[in-house]
Amino acid sequence: MLGRARASAPSWGRETARLRGHEASGPDPRGRPARVRSPIGAQDGEKGLQLTGDLRDAAPHQGLLVGDRGVERESDHIGVVGQSPVRRCRQGDTRYGQAAVAVVGDVGSAATLSILRFLERNGFPVTALEITEPDTLQFLRNRDVDSSRQKFPLVVHGQGKILENPAIEVLAEHLGIREELRSGDEVADLAIVGAGPAGLAAAVHGASEGLRTLVLEAEAPGGQAGSSSMIENYLGFPLGVSGQDLAARAENQAQKFGARIALPRRVAGLDCAGPPFTLRMEDGDTVRARSLVIATGAHYRRLDLPDVARFEGSGIQYAATAVEARLCAGEEVVVGGANSAGQAAVFLSKQARHVHLLVRGPAPALKISHYLQERVQASDRISVHVHTRLTALDAARHLDTAHWGDTRTGTGTARKVAGVFLMTGATPNTAWLGDCLETDRDGFLCTGAQVTRHTDAFTRRRAHDLETSVPGIFAVGDVRAESVKRVASAVGEGSVVVPAVHQVLGEQAAPQDGSRVREPRPHHAPTGAPR
Repeated sequence: MLGRARASAPSWGRETARLRGHEASGPDPRGRPARVRSPIGAQDGEKGLQLTGDLRDAAPHQGLLVGDRGVERESDHIGVVGQSPVRRCRQGDTRYGQAAVAVVGDVGSAATLSILRFLERNGFPVTALEITEPDTLQFLRNRDVDSSRQKFPLVVHGQGKILENPAIEVLAEHLGIREELRSGDEVADLAIVGAGPAGLAAAVHGASEGLRTLVLEAEAPGGQAGSSSMIENYLGFPLGVSGQDLAARAENQAQKFGARIALPRRVAGLDCAGPPFTLRMEDGDTVRARSLVIATGAHYRRLDLPDVARFEGSGIQYAATAVEARLCAGEEVVVGGANSAGQAAVFLSKQARHVHLLVRGPAPALKISHYLQERVQASDRISVHVHTRLTALDAARHLDTAHWGDTRTGTGTARKVAGVFLMTGATPNTAWLGDCLETDRDGFLCTGAQVTRHTDAFTRRRAHDLETSVPGIFAVGDVRAESVKRVASAVGEGSVVVPAVHQVLGEQAAPQDGSRVREPRPHHAPTGAPR
């Protein structure tokens, strides 16, 4: 059944279309043709109908279409959400030659792994091809590529598009997922820095409540939690959910309500003399917003070992995803005593011959949830070493040997390993803020009652629980001092910060003489917003 579709972008970067029947074709906002297909078995008027868009002649190349304006009332209205990770994973063919991207190079090198990680975390079907394999050389010859003259890794996309060792920003631009920022032209109601669970939750609730919401993410949705292979104690997922899948669902949900998610966009600085506040991107672009939510999370602490930087990305890893697991065939080492370390050990044990979990303290010092402890203890492919420290690493071409010792007896052990996964401690991602906001001695952002800096605004009212030392700037999730380092807690903070944001925006709009002002009408948000 064929019909017509017309797409437009009336406001905040969204496209809308009206469809009749299951299939439609019509111009995209740039006037180029676009075809829209419905899934097999879709029924007219089906609630929650998700349509996939094939925009091969448009940018982005493809898009996910989700219900808009309430599918219960107007099921033929849809919203176009560009470059959704869930859509890419479901539509993409992991075999090169369809929608996949091929990465050619030394698959154990830091440069190749960085590209693979970016593509997989952002949902692109990708094939990794080892440059020394005969099949890979034939693959290049078939495309008239002289391997002796190339700078590896190569990214091969489509039938003839080849990028030599591209920067992540260049790769994102080539694939059509780099969001263009309108520097200086618009002021967002709410800008969120970081698209982990806390940031995405704030985006969902901010956009669904009518705020013009912009999310800035340096790498991929999900943050540190996005690298979790399986989260089994998150409400509503009895069989568990991967961090990447959870983030993809949240990203789609935020976009459905009109939030813009810009990546890869790394924020390099903040001018907190606002509102509006000004965020400076690493590439020089700027973003202005009336309120900010800092949700940049934390990263694992680097070990104090000689030449540790030499091994990072090509032996030392800070995430255990499918990208890293490909290289795990022998023995591996996981360092850490919290849930992330336990999840990594269980996940890697499915691929590796054996996993050694090194814990600095005694067994009771393990901060792993009970269900994970049972998994670890039940596996004959995981050994837990308590009172143990990693002491040295050796390598020829790549990391090949790890040394550790018992802190009680001084006994040392050396094992041939392919990788060491570090999941110890937490260092907040706050260096880019300078001294703009108050932090504790470890660099985590102080909020609410923790704030000791005095400002004029806080002489008239108390800081909100999640508000930093600058009125109108909030912190949620792992970046916040004394926060609970759990996905559910981060989602909760991202959700409850929005009412405080609304209150601050209302204060900004209030006249100085104290007279009552009519609140501005928020921009359109679809029905079905959470309450």
